[in-house]
Order: sequence, then C-alpha cells, then structure tokens
Amino acid sequence: MQEQGTTEQQKKPTEVIKERLQAHVDLIREYENQCERLERLTASMTAPKAQTYDGMPGGTPESDPMALQVARKIELEENIAHLLKEIRYDEGKIDAIIKQLDNAEERCILRLRYIDAEDWVDVAWIQYHKKKDYKRNTSGYLKRAYNKHGEALAHLAEIEAPEAS
Repeated sequence: MQEQGTTEQQKKPTEVIKERLQAHVDLIREYENQCERLERLTASMTAPKAQTYDGMPGGTPESDPMALQVARKIELEENIAHLLKEIRYDEGKIDAIIKQLDNAEERCILRLRYIDAEDWVDVAWIQYHKKKDYKRNTSGYLKRAYNKHGEALAHLAEIEAPEAS
C-alpha cells in the first residue's frame, strides 16, 4: 500500500493530470463497447432461429433462451445508462479543468482529445485543416498538436500546484 502512495508522489504533475484525463476517455470507450454489445445482442434476438425438421420431438429446454437474452439486454441497458450518467458528470469536471487554460488552442486540443475522445490524427485535422499548407505538412501539424497538448498539461500542472513553480 505504501509503495503505491510513493509511486504516486514520484509521478510528474503532468502525468497525474494526463492519467486523470485519459481515465475519462477510457470511460467513453467502455460506454461505446457496451453499446456495441447491446446492438449485437439485439440483432441476435431479432434474427430468425434455424429450425430443424428431423422428425424428432424437440423437448422444451429447462431455461428459456429468449428470457435469458431479455434479462441480459435489460442489464446492459441499465449499465449503459449508468455509464452515460457517469460520463456526463465526469465531463463537467474535465471541462472545468480545461477552462482554466488561457490559451484557446490548448483548450481545443484537450477537449478534442479527452472529451470528444478523438485520436491524434483527427485532433490535428480538426484543429488545423483550414491552414493553407495542411495537406503538405500534416505530420508537422500532428507534431504541433502533440506539442500544444504537452504545453497544456504543463500549464494545468502549474495551475494545480502554483507553489511548486
């Protein structure tokens, strides 16, 4: 237990902030995964079942497969609703952290990455695609997005712990 606290204290403030922001993205990914599971389950419930016409009597199973699927569907829907509430609550807290930044470009990049859960290529495209040289210099703009991200984390670390500066 004490080792974990020591490890936590040894982390850079920017790492702690980045982990906090990434936890929100992980929550969004979990929500998306659960929604996909629900779609697959719903599709399997509505798909016609193959019937065998072998002349053999088909006894009734001890458990009703459709009832089990309905129960799983209800459970998944409840889980998804809970995740969505958690995401919305957490999103408000994340946005409050991001709003502390003075630089609009930094705020935009953090929102794209951690609230909208965009990958880095999309972050760079959304932020810089209107630049005249974007198509010729996509890797440069991707690097710029990384750098602005790092600057934003550093600025948030300064805001969170001004006495350390």
